[in-house]
Amino acid sequence: MLYIEENKKVELMNSLNIPSLLAPYFDTFYNPDVLDVMYILVNNRLSAEEISKKLGYEAFDKIDKLYKDAIINKTSEDNAVKYELSTLFTRVNLMATFQREVWENIPDEIRKKISEWHFGEFLDRKKKLDLSDISKNQNSIVPLNEAIDYLMSSDEDIYIIPCDCKSTSENCNHSKNTCITLGKSKAPSIERGYGRKISKEEAIVILNDADKEGLIHTIESHAICNCCTCCCYPMRASKELGLETVWPKVKYVVSIDEDKCVGCGLCSNKCQRNVFSLENRKVNMNYDSCVGCGVCVNACPKEALSLMPLGKS
Repeated sequence: MLYIEENKKVELMNSLNIPSLLAPYFDTFYNPDVLDVMYILVNNRLSAEEISKKLGYEAFDKIDKLYKDAIINKTSEDNAVKYELSTLFTRVNLMATFQREVWENIPDEIRKKISEWHFGEFLDRKKKLDLSDISKNQNSIVPLNEAIDYLMSSDEDIYIIPCDCKSTSENCNHSKNTCITLGKSKAPSIERGYGRKISKEEAIVILNDADKEGLIHTIESHAICNCCTCCCYPMRASKELGLETVWPKVKYVVSIDEDKCVGCGLCSNKCQRNVFSLENRKVNMNYDSCVGCGVCVNACPKEALSLMPLGKS
């Protein structure tokens, strides 16, 4: 193994903007035996051959491993594959999602602080963008039937990956293996070799199970997510930015037929947004909190709930 000098390690840490919180765990995120490749890529974009030449040994296997671990990224330059340093944000995201055995070696209280830092980085990035840039992936909240329609309309290969928001935030016990990607090239983690290819039939089962669990379906370009409000980065960020109903886009609002309602309370149990409250077996509703996900509609045993297009009475 080749290691770099301490002064070069400090330079590398500075280039990655390692916050003081994560500095003690730098070797957890970046094994010492990969720092020589990383140091060469500080402010550089090089091919595997150029990296190997600078190191004085063939580093192709190491480069492949660093790419899989999201320590470096691939890019194209002059019709050639080049490599550059990834960000700490991306590295943390991948470790929390796909390398749980390493992630969970970090003490719980430190992981919580890292996840807070991670979400803060996400939020800061969104604050710098115009609304058109934030919403360019057309992220929308949809009911189950529309999520299935979106899935069925795609001819792309289908992959299932763990939810990175839930994996990093760890705010609940909701199912994590719930993110569906349409097309191998559409998600960096799948290009890095993660995820599992599934059939449309299995994807529909995943969507149905998520709906029964009360998870909120969102669709965006080439992806279907099944979200919880306590972990989902876009949902949490939209609240912080005052963009609720705008991003992710809300299309519907729930409506109740009081003659059919028997006050069983299932809607209240399923709803993540606290739209429903039950008093003396009478359901009261806070329509302003509704995002039109339709989870309550599918849960209602008396078909007393339905969705109406937002803005229509």
